[in-house]
Amino acid sequence: MIDTTGDGDLFASDGAAHEKRSSDVGLAYRFGGIPSTQKRHAFIGDPTPQEGIHWTRSYAPPEGDGDGLDAAWLTHCECAHREAIWKRLQSVRSLPGCEKAFLAEVAPQLGVRVSRVLDGVERITFDGFMVRRHFEDCVGLGGADSGDHHAWEIPLGALVPRTVENLLTAGVRRRHAP
Repeated sequence: MIDTTGDGDLFASDGAAHEKRSSDVGLAYRFGGIPSTQKRHAFIGDPTPQEGIHWTRSYAPPEGDGDGLDAAWLTHCECAHREAIWKRLQSVRSLPGCEKAFLAEVAPQLGVRVSRVLDGVERITFDGFMVRRHFEDCVGLGGADSGDHHAWEIPLGALVPRTVENLLTAGVRRRHAP
């Protein structure tokens, strides 16, 4: 069986050892009405191929750590992110030339990148990431498309639980990401 639930629901219900963690909680959105001559500002985001549209996202729980598997916390977090996006739009509108900026699109739901991390027969660690550790059983690469840091190898062993047989997971996260 292969657990592709995104939250490790199968490996957790089968009793596989894992770490519960929430990180990179965010909500993607796009602003419109941004002039092409507008100087870059972090809260405007990055231009898209569509003229005047900029894409960005809010990150992190607005009030510290939470449980990415708890519906009540996720609801609170999503409401806080949507309110923050609206406030950010007001800030964008205060920039010269952006007075008519508008909210073009908001993702339909909050995204949680990590909720459970499998304790696999192999681990991807921050120290291994820093020294560009090589794995003989590498099945893929992780990394940042933004160029913020180099890629890291994903070994098959990181997808195999230590304590449950006949189960793989399709996702993996480094311990202590940069």
